Amino acid sequence: MWYKNIKAQNFLIFIFSIAGLVSAFYFVNLESEISWEEKHQIEKTVFCELIKYIIEHPDEDPDYFFISVSGLNPSLELMNTFKDMPKVEAVSFSTINFGFSATVTHKSDRSKSGILINLEILDKKLDGTVRVLTSIHQGRNNSATYEYNLRAKEDIYQVISVNYSNTTY
Repeated sequence: MWYKNIKAQNFLIFIFSIAGLVSAFYFVNLESEISWEEKHQIEKTVFCELIKYIIEHPDEDPDYFFISVSGLNPSLELMNTFKDMPKVEAVSFSTINFGFSATVTHKSDRSKSGILINLEILDKKLDGTVRVLTSIHQGRNNSATYEYNLRAKEDIYQVISVNYSNTTY
């Protein structure tokens, strides 16, 4: 008579399987959430640090810095933090010229070159450290990747380390 309970057994197996999958996804994704204010502060800190670093580099003098977050225009609040820097524009103002050099230029004035900076917040660890990946593109043979690690000290995110990885396409 065991065959009469097959439906009940299958139902229990199904329920336990679903519960196992749900709990597995929950425990795998136990990263802390980043609030909108924290995200804005992290983006501002990383962009400012990176732009300052590029400006201080003796071989670099771009006409523009085209910034993006996950490949899209940054928020208006973030762009307002750079209103005193006329060299900083959203990524939508840029275009990449295809050809031998594949340079980044301003859409309205192609004689003005620039550097494309893309930022992506990867994750926030349980210890409060935030890992941010940035990619920089200036031309076909001039691109790089930086990994920033930040931690909040008295509710202000500060860069604690930068890892550099030179990449060319």
